[in-house]
Parts: sequence; C-alpha cells; structure tokens
Amino acid sequence: MADAGDTSRTEIGRQVCARFGFLDAHGKPQVASCMQALRALAAARQIDLPPPVGLPARVNRVRDLQLVAVRDEHQRRVWNLLIAREHPRGAVLHAGAQLHYLLVSEHGVLGALGFAAAALTLAVRDAFIGWDPATRSRHLHRVLGLSRFLIRPSAPSRNLVSKALSLALRRLPYTTACGFPENSTGDVLCGNTPRMLAIRQPSNRRRFKRAR
Repeated sequence: MADAGDTSRTEIGRQVCARFGFLDAHGKPQVASCMQALRALAAARQIDLPPPVGLPARVNRVRDLQLVAVRDEHQRRVWNLLIAREHPRGAVLHAGAQLHYLLVSEHGVLGALGFAAAALTLAVRDAFIGWDPATRSRHLHRVLGLSRFLIRPSAPSRNLVSKALSLALRRLPYTTACGFPENSTGDVLCGNTPRMLAIRQPSNRRRFKRAR
C-alpha cells in the first residue's frame, strides 16, 4: 500500500477485490468486507492505509456512499454488532424472510438497515389500508417492514437519514435475496409512485405497501 499515492481507501479496496477475485454471488466486488479486512490489518500494523478523510457535514459530499447487501458471515457480524451496540432498541432476531444492508462509504460503515416480513396481523396497519382478513391474506406478502434503521452517532452528516432511505427505495424493488419471493419483489417498494403508502405505527416503525 505504500505506493498508493493519493488513492482513496475505497479505491484500494476495489483494486484488492479485482486483484484477488473477491466477488459476491452476482459478480460484484465485496468492497465493504474487503475494507473491514484492510482496516483490521492496518490496526494490526500489517499494512499502511492512506489516512481516512473526515466525514463531510453534508451528505452530497460523502464519497462513495452506497448501500451494501449483507451476504457473507463477516458482513452479518458487522451488522449484528452495530445494531446490538449502537441501536437504541438493541439486537433483533427476525423471523421469516429478511434483508440486511450496511451503509458504507470511503469513511467506513455509517449505518445499517434491516427489513423483515410484515406482521401477520396489525390493527393500526390493517385499519389504515382498509384490509379485511381475506384481503390481508391476499396482499400481505407485498408488505415489507423496516425493523431496524441505524445512523451511527459518529456519522452526523446532514441529510444522511433521507439519503439512506432513498438508496433503499431504489434498491429494494430489484432485490430477491434472503427468502423474499422473486415474483413479489417488484411490489415491495416503489419510490417513484404516489400509490406507495408509508404507515407509521406507535412503535415508530414503518410498513411500506404499494396500494391496490
């Protein structure tokens, strides 16, 4: 790493992924996992990395901000530790289909999001939508619950919360991982339609549905 010059940490991670073939099942570089490993090696003084750039005050200046799907064991450990240590409600054990994401950038891991299958019955939600039991049974698979959403206290960049949610809105309609049926993923979220409903519960969680 000594001759990296002005190359950013994230770019080094991409180059390492390309050099050693660190790719996920879809052929994409596992930059987040690679960066975790590189930081661990740097902490152990096995390698030298360029100094991290301070987190900008505004989200549009955060470099290489992306939402990374949790796919391997290392990413799962990172996600679980972040939620257990830094989320106000602590660790969570999801039942059924689930999706976990890490919010990463050149500055490290900035947050985590967790989506899970919707509750089978929820009076506030069902009344808001106007569901009777039969209608709920037909459409419940199209509802996805945001069960955990963490922006780390060390990442106070302005508008980072809304940016993270917008990344999720763009990503989720095309996601088929972690047990969500492929033929229903297009109905999970749709960020560019007025027919999408966001239902707030007393527990301050959200349920998203595309109205029928």
